[in-house]
Amino acid sequence: MRYRSAMQLNATSPQAPFRVTRYTADSVTVADQTVTHSAILTPTQWLPWSIHSITDLTPASFAPFLTLKVSVLLLATDGQARWPEPALFAHAAAHGIGMEVMTLGAAARTYNLLASDDRAVALAWILPRR
Repeated sequence: MRYRSAMQLNATSPQAPFRVTRYTADSVTVADQTVTHSAILTPTQWLPWSIHSITDLTPASFAPFLTLKVSVLLLATDGQARWPEPALFAHAAAHGIGMEVMTLGAAARTYNLLASDDRAVALAWILPRR
């Protein structure tokens, strides 16, 4: 399923300077910068992520989340929710990270809500290599 249109999000929060302000099927806009590759976003920073497919995920892929000390990871996949191997959920849980898999739109909206509530949340979106 492809997104039929872009969605503009306009929540504001002084606690969450990095929030999703817009997303499409192949991009995410954060702090007025449009990102067209996979990335990790927290309320205080964002960084590129070298994952291009759900099948690229390994336990080592979770290292940034351990460093960032997040308790909730929203994993956004393209178009439809695709789940990683169950062992990866167990790996995240063993490190105190609750992982939810959602479409990009649902994950962006949920991230903005949790970030505005000052939660230790990360949004990681997977976009295919272009």
